[in-house]
Amino acid sequence: NNDSFYITGNVKSTLMPTGYLTDIVTLVHTFTAEYKGDAYTLTSVLKLAPEEMVIAGLTDIGRLFTISYNAAGVITAETSDLFVPEAFKPEYILSDIQLIYFPAAALNENLPADVSVKEYDNGVYAYRDFFAAGQRIISIKYDNADKYAANIDFTNFERGYAYRLELLEQ
Repeated sequence: NNDSFYITGNVKSTLMPTGYLTDIVTLVHTFTAEYKGDAYTLTSVLKLAPEEMVIAGLTDIGRLFTISYNAAGVITAETSDLFVPEAFKPEYILSDIQLIYFPAAALNENLPADVSVKEYDNGVYAYRDFFAAGQRIISIKYDNADKYAANIDFTNFERGYAYRLELLEQ
């Protein structure tokens, strides 16, 4: 598949159709990321809908970008400047959004067969962890059972990055 990419070192994936989303939601976040010792902060607006996903971001130094992915599977990315490392390619950003917000059933149906999704809740936080070959490769922590109303901590252990989405507006 030409649209495939690696979400971790050896786990190949493809973006899922946006039709798995049933709600139309717009969320505003402060996005704070760490990658290889560098910190990135931006404000983002995320629209999730059955027909498209759109993320627009403004960095702390005024650089703007937009990424969209429609039901036909077309990715459009525009930026005023290239400010992010190679690890944050549009398909990785879109994939992470899908891992965070798409229904678990859609993830189980579309992720590679050797990847499993485990969701659990300890009464304070809700979690969604991804395992490959028995190893936890990605962990997502929500501070609210309603993913759309949560602050989110995302860690990709194998790629060595982590970020926090702090909800500003829903």
